[in-house]
This record gives sequence, C-alpha cells and structure tokens, in this order.
Amino acid sequence: MQRPLPLGEKSIGVWNGVLEILSYLSLLSNTGLITLMMLRLNYFTERSILGPISFFLIILIINFYLRFFESTIFGEISYSVKELL
Repeated sequence: MQRPLPLGEKSIGVWNGVLEILSYLSLLSNTGLITLMMLRLNYFTERSILGPISFFLIILIINFYLRFFESTIFGEISYSVKELL
C-alpha cells in the first residue's frame, strides 16, 4: 500500500473562522480578568456594582476597537506576499 502524496493548501480554510471566534472570546475573558484583578486590589472605592461593570464595558469596547483597528490596518496578506510564501 502506497502512502498518499501530501498536497499544499492555500489557506487554513474553516479554521480561520474558529480562530476568529477564539480571539473574540479571549478579548472577553481577558477583560473580565483585568476587572476581577482591579476588584481584588480594591481599585474601586465605592461599594456600588456600577463601577466595576462600567470599567468592564469601557475596557471591552476599547479592546474591540483596537482589534477592529488592527484588522483594518493589517487585514489579509496581500497576493504578492502569498506568492512568495
């Protein structure tokens, strides 16, 4: 029995969507961890829950904006670079 010949692929296919979802989940979890650490360090002086929730939402929006900004600037690899690879 002969082994099949390996064939190259031009992209990672369906895994690109999976990695995109994982990147957004990591933004959410990392923002939550930052907020929990700020609570643990007694950064919020008032006892209201609005302080940590607003902090979480502000940091989350900033992270999503930076993610969007990064994908807008760098985006996909250009065709000429793909040919070199």
